[in-house]
Amino acid sequence: MEMNQTAAASGNLTFASGSLTLVDFSIAGTREEGDPISFSKTFGAGLTVPFSSSTIGDLDYDIPQGVYTSLEIEFNTSSGSNSLVVLGSYTNSSAQTFPLRFEFWSSESFAIEGEDGSGTGKISIEKNTNPISAIQLDPNYWFQPISIAALDGASIVNISGTPTLLITENDNESIYDLIADRIDQSLEATFSL
Repeated sequence: MEMNQTAAASGNLTFASGSLTLVDFSIAGTREEGDPISFSKTFGAGLTVPFSSSTIGDLDYDIPQGVYTSLEIEFNTSSGSNSLVVLGSYTNSSAQTFPLRFEFWSSESFAIEGEDGSGTGKISIEKNTNPISAIQLDPNYWFQPISIAALDGASIVNISGTPTLLITENDNESIYDLIADRIDQSLEATFSL
């Protein structure tokens, strides 16, 4: 799981890290030859996945070899304050910089059609290879409808003594609602060897 760290809001908004808490994860695919495949895992206590380029052992699957015409990844997040967290910073129009913390508290379903890293349109998995799928979430896209004026007008709260731009269901709700509507959009899953 990775996060697009491209700056948003004309460079005033940056994203540094975050995490997602999964309750389940599945992969289903159709091959040109051979039976369709389907794997799934459930995480009763939730599995917190940081946004980084490291692999996550709990999400390892032994996908059979073949040329896949479709390979879909689906996952659901938990509900609660740690469902989805994005950390970054915001520099307002007065050149003051504040830490940014976005918390998505609802459960959400995600479905992503896998893509081949080489752009052929088909995903080829060969015997004795270990393909990696990089799933990228895009907070830059989520924050696009938020104007600089709206961010400048947002409430700043103290978190452990640090003035912070906190965006949750209860803090800066109008900004939260605009972002929440876009959470399950603009996802990519790229398979590469």
